[in-house]
This record gives sequence, structure tokens and C-alpha cells, in this order.
Amino acid sequence: ELAAARRTQRPGDVVSVTFAGSAFLPQYNEAEMAHTLADVQTAVRDLVTAFCAHAGVSPVAGEAFATSLENEAAVFLDSNLGDVDRLVQQLWTSAQRLACAPISRELSFILNEAIRVDR
Repeated sequence: ELAAARRTQRPGDVVSVTFAGSAFLPQYNEAEMAHTLADVQTAVRDLVTAFCAHAGVSPVAGEAFATSLENEAAVFLDSNLGDVDRLVQQLWTSAQRLACAPISRELSFILNEAIRVDR
């Protein structure tokens, strides 16, 4: 529904698509919840890699960012008894930033950008 609306969209048009009609909902319903540090790390690394490709950011910068988030996650889980739900919150609010000149981006921005460009 969203993809069809975007193909016919003209400047100034308002596209009215609901969450129920998004491409995100079926994928969300089919996805398995992260249960381990490895699950979270894989999802974050995939998200960062896709963002770098989308935004023209160096894969080397993406790799460094993902590694810094993985290190933060490991330290967090050690002190929080492996609580993966809290880990995801911690990463969402992390101050780590992906260096992509002339600005830098936090993981929360990257996730929001993925949602914005969802087709």
C-alpha cells in the first residue's frame, strides 16, 4: 500500500498510510524476539550495515560503530544479569555515535531512519 502510494505521489501530496498497511507490520509479526546478546548484536550490526549502505557512510565507520555498541552491550549485560530487554533500552539511549561527516548519528536515529524509509 505504501509503496504504491509513493510511486504515484506528487510534490505536496499527503500519503495516508496506517501502521496496519505498512511493510513493517508483517515483518514484525514474523520476527523472533532477541533472547541473547548474540541476537541483539546481529540485529544491530545488520541495521548499522544497512544504514551505512543507504546513507553512503563508510563501511569501516559502520564496523567501528557496531563494535563500540557491542562492547557497551557486553559490559551492560555483565552488570545486569543478562537482561536483554534492558540491554535494548540501553542501546537505544546509548551516547555512542556513528561518525558520518559532517554529522554523527546515534543508534536511535538510525533505527528511526529505517522506520521512515520503510517500504
